[in-house]
Amino acid sequence: MKLQKQPTLADTICDLRARKIKRTFFSQIDTLIDWV
Repeated sequence: MKLQKQPTLADTICDLRARKIKRTFFSQIDTLIDWV
């Protein structure tokens, strides 16, 4: 196994998707807190 310095396209896409999900999740929590 050799170390990859550059992430593959799939890794990048997964990372972006995870970040987007987290952002949506946190913004929903913020809205919920504001609403309560």
